[in-house]
Amino acid sequence: AEYHKPEFEVNASSDQGNILAGDQVKFALDAKYYSGGNVGNAQAEWFLESSPFYFQPTSEYWKFNFMDWDRDIYWSPQQESGSGTLANGEGVTDEAGHLDVTQTLGLDKNRVSRTVTFSANVTDVSGNVVSGSTSVIAHQSEYYAGVRSVSYVGKQGEETPFEVVVLDWDSNPISNQKVTVKFVERRWFSAQVQDKQGTLRWETSVKEIPVTTVNAVTGEDGKAVISFVPPRGGVYKAIVTVRDTKGHAYQASAYTWISSEEYVAWRQTNDRTFNLIVDKDVYSPGDTAEILIAQPFTHDVYALVTYERGHVYKQDVILLKGNSATYKLPITAEMAPISYVTVTVISGAAAEGTPDFKIGMASIKVDTSHQELDVQVTANKESAGPGDEVTYTIETRDYRGTPVSADVSLAVVDKAALALAPMNSERILDAFYPDQALSIRTALGLVSNADDFNAEYRESIPDGQGGGGGGEGESLGIISARQNFKDTAWFEAHVLTD
Repeated sequence: AEYHKPEFEVNASSDQGNILAGDQVKFALDAKYYSGGNVGNAQAEWFLESSPFYFQPTSEYWKFNFMDWDRDIYWSPQQESGSGTLANGEGVTDEAGHLDVTQTLGLDKNRVSRTVTFSANVTDVSGNVVSGSTSVIAHQSEYYAGVRSVSYVGKQGEETPFEVVVLDWDSNPISNQKVTVKFVERRWFSAQVQDKQGTLRWETSVKEIPVTTVNAVTGEDGKAVISFVPPRGGVYKAIVTVRDTKGHAYQASAYTWISSEEYVAWRQTNDRTFNLIVDKDVYSPGDTAEILIAQPFTHDVYALVTYERGHVYKQDVILLKGNSATYKLPITAEMAPISYVTVTVISGAAAEGTPDFKIGMASIKVDTSHQELDVQVTANKESAGPGDEVTYTIETRDYRGTPVSADVSLAVVDKAALALAPMNSERILDAFYPDQALSIRTALGLVSNADDFNAEYRESIPDGQGGGGGGEGESLGIISARQNFKDTAWFEAHVLTD
């Protein structure tokens, strides 16, 4: 009941939206009454707030990673830049209701780019307070370097390529730019430690071991291809560094997983999961996915490999010789837009003394090119008058350019009506082919020392490079049979009430 409309507005602005860290920026605020006139001689309290800025290039470069992650398959940032207040102060607006605040924006303690927000509270003679804000980006370098693995899965002793790109703040490629790429092995050391309750748990640490350093120069497209030969199996990291004209450095990294005929010390986990690594981010029908099975057992074991989504489409039992075998899966059109691969590895009592098992899962993202139709609409007239008849011809072709029969709907709409608001319907392709959950439970029972050991693994979409980083799933439950969920279209009516 005490609410009342503000009597004036505060507009905050800056003389530039992007600056290089260490440069000055001038912030300004203008306070004006809605009824006309300036809010002069008003008290103003201002603040500078900082938050991390992560460079997001245009879609052309979405496959490249522009961050330096100290992450293997668990995807945790190396060092999170802190947020908080950089500075604050007070001032008084002039007769025009204007106030300038000039600040030098340097790098924070972690030397990363930041979004800096200028906020101001203005109080007029009546005690009314109105706020305004604006933001600028303080870049740590004139350039951003990105890197990507050509394939997330490689083999010991074989050339393993990476691609590098250098862009400016607006995603324009920088040619003839020197870059340095350092390759390191991330070697895991795992040991079982007994806690106070007497339970054995794995404790792990990782050490980065330098392998080689490669220098390169970007081409006209801002890109360069570099490679190295991994000397052993495991996880490797490529760290690219670029320096701008003022000597500021920017760093990014990407990973690859290398298989080997020798035992690889993957990171040990305290649950029933291990990691499956797929070699690409997105596949097309006709491709063959190579999936690295990074299971922890030291001896030959059998594995059940299933391709699933809603129900099991394919199953295969294979013998794994070594703990970094690769499995090849042909990609078909019906796997779009997403499918899942689950690998259940069983270690018998003869090998370990007690039976054991581990489960890994990866998502396979497949483009919908084979489901898309090329629809062309043409009119027999370029212009028409009231009462004239216009004939529209609709042609539909498949991904091969072959004419196909299709159900179509046609709407003729006044263009001015579309200017009132954007279309509120989603793309028909996204509606018919959205990402679907796995909807599968894997359950198995093992018998040890005459006691039944039942375990269930509920699978979920993992976070991980190439969709195959592998997430930690739920474990330990009751045995549950698989359910055969049909892939059908779903319609649900909603009743709107006042």
